[in-house]
Order: sequence, then structure tokens, then C-alpha cells
Amino acid sequence: MTARSFTDVEYNYKKINEEIAEAAQKVGKSREDITFLAATKTVDAATINHAISLGLDHIGENGFRSCLQNTRTITSITVRCSLSAIC
Repeated sequence: MTARSFTDVEYNYKKINEEIAEAAQKVGKSREDITFLAATKTVDAATINHAISLGLDHIGENGFRSCLQNTRTITSITVRCSLSAIC
């Protein structure tokens, strides 16, 4: 992971949170009423951990093995990992 990539994660995390807050306000909700779920497909553990350090607390995977692998390498025990599967 490069410093540039971490900067991109920081910028995107902040921008998405701002957009969520604006959308929530438009429909009379609070920012806390909306869950920010980040898809982590093909994202390495260092990047996921960096996003978690910024405040991300929900990640999503579409594969069982990826979900297991990432949950073993994330540094926070408060993050929720959601698994979606195509049956």
C-alpha cells in the first residue's frame, strides 16, 4: 500500500460520509440512521485496516473465503463483516 493510496482512501471516506450526511438530511434522517458498508473485494488488509482507523465499521464481501481471510487480518473487533452470496 502506498501513501498515495492511503490518501485516496482518506479522501474517498470523507467524501462518501459527507454525501451520506447530505442525502440523509434531504429525507429528514440523521447521518447515524444510514450504514456505510464498504465493499472490500480485491482490497488488501492494510487498506481495510486504514479505512477502519478512519471510522469505517461495516465491510462487505461477496465470497466466503475472502470474508474469512479479511476478518482474520483486520485490527478492529468492532467491525461487522457482511457476506453476500449468489445462489
